[in-house]
Amino acid sequence: MSTAEHRIQVLYEISLSVGPGEGLRETARNALSTYLQKLNCAEGAVVERRSTGDDEVQYRTVSMIPSQAAVSDGFRAALARLPSEADDDASFRESMPLEGHPVESAWYYVMDLPGFGVLLLLTRGRRLDSETVAALGPLNEKLATACENERYKARVREERDRFETVFDTIEEPLASVAIEDGNLVVKRVNSAFEATFGYDESRARGLSLSAVVGPPPSDGEEIPVDEIAADSNASVTAELRRQTTHGLGEFRFRSAPITLQNGENEHLVLFVDITEEATRQRTLEQMYGVTKALSRILRHNIRNDLIVIQARANTLLNETEGDLADDAAKILEKSEELASTAEKAREMREVVAGHEAGSPVTLQEAVRDVVSDVRTDYPAATITTDLPTSERITVPTPLTIALRNLVENGVEHHDPDSGGNGHPDDGEGSVPSVEITSTVDSDELTIAVSDNGPGIPDAEVAMIGRVGETDLEHGSGAGLWIVDRIVDYCDATLEFDTSEDGTTAVLTLDGVYEAAD
Repeated sequence: MSTAEHRIQVLYEISLSVGPGEGLRETARNALSTYLQKLNCAEGAVVERRSTGDDEVQYRTVSMIPSQAAVSDGFRAALARLPSEADDDASFRESMPLEGHPVESAWYYVMDLPGFGVLLLLTRGRRLDSETVAALGPLNEKLATACENERYKARVREERDRFETVFDTIEEPLASVAIEDGNLVVKRVNSAFEATFGYDESRARGLSLSAVVGPPPSDGEEIPVDEIAADSNASVTAELRRQTTHGLGEFRFRSAPITLQNGENEHLVLFVDITEEATRQRTLEQMYGVTKALSRILRHNIRNDLIVIQARANTLLNETEGDLADDAAKILEKSEELASTAEKAREMREVVAGHEAGSPVTLQEAVRDVVSDVRTDYPAATITTDLPTSERITVPTPLTIALRNLVENGVEHHDPDSGGNGHPDDGEGSVPSVEITSTVDSDELTIAVSDNGPGIPDAEVAMIGRVGETDLEHGSGAGLWIVDRIVDYCDATLEFDTSEDGTTAVLTLDGVYEAAD
């Protein structure tokens, strides 16, 4: 057999050994063994190239014959040729194949495995002729492709295993679906999906999602298949009602597109159980409807009845003396308190129902409205202000109600029989005094309402933060309850400071917004 024929036979036999094995290592080792045997090489290695970032590369041995511990000094010289810098690696790859003669009677060869790494071979006693080295180029490309395919499959398996782990740990019903002929076809489901809809993966796979989760009730929504199919890159959200293994359930349906390692597109669809949330919301809406109607009836009846009561009481007060006049005055006092309580109840309902309504108002406008309203109701009170000069600082609309309640609170709790500040009178009495001040520090707005009263009763302060409490006795603390709710809705803070000079309520808002010019 001629040298050329022998070379062809060798290359053919090597070619037969290059192909997929049980993973990357076996694929590389099977081919390497044949390379060494057919080319009469003593040592060899298949090495993969990896980019580690920061302009560095790393060469990692996939398969080596013999083992690392048994390699010769000549082979170590070949390994030493592998670069670690990206710039060096570019010129290194361009210069392959490389040949070296580090020790007597030993030659190494470094050959490119395009897109994967390098092949190292070492001979003893004889060199590989240049024709054979050149002819190995196509075989090396075939080996590189086989190794890269196995590396890719390993990544796919790793990603799939990671995906399956995450998929199964999600506690809400989750399915992976593909769009086929306008339908969402189930590919896999997690255990929560199986428990909720009664379909395990073996039964659900290949069926349409609509068939698996069942039809909606008569007043329910269909799965938004068309919306998902119309834009495969869009996420879709809907609220659905479906029969489950535990009865009728309500879900927030969410779909999100994913691209698999093989390039195929699927959608993850998640069914977040909101049955309790939806039931609670309907109950609240029903309760609100009842309380709204009841509030309207009571407010109308109370207002009309109080007008009659106050008119009769005024008549008695003007036409009687002694105990009867005192009783008439008490009737007037209590009727006014009852009217105030009814008004607070109306205000409480409106604050809760409409706290998100309305555009911001300027701080100056809000304070002007508060001062005007309180002076109308309490003409004897002294109300002063000290505000930033800017007319562009805005506050949430509901804050006007909170400020009015704080100012009213300072006026109403004033003791006219004291000398102010809760101290004994000097004989001439005192008038309620309230000051509204405001400062802006960076993006923080502070509004302080200070009065000269004796302080807020502990029972009323205790109402702050007790959302939904029913023990607002006789309307006591209702104003502060309203303030507390508005503070919460506006993401503000509220603090009280009581001293010998009176009480100061401090409202603080983060984020000062300025109106457009």
